[in-house]
Amino acid sequence: MMIKGMDESADPCDDFYQLACGGWERKNLIPDDTSEYSTLTKLGKELEVTLKGQSLSPPHQDILLSDCAESDAK
Repeated sequence: MMIKGMDESADPCDDFYQLACGGWERKNLIPDDTSEYSTLTKLGKELEVTLKGQSLSPPHQDILLSDCAESDAK
């Protein structure tokens, strides 16, 4: 993933930042409604899309709730 973010056409002696980050900046424009956009922001948005439509409750929620009910009854 990091290599895809590089601009291999840049000369590291002239502009190392462009070499290291130029590909990322070219492929990931900062949205108008935010002041920053990072790898974590991008991954978070992708995860949000993936999780939509899926149950967000823990898989063993019924067991946890029954354990709590038993503790309250004691």
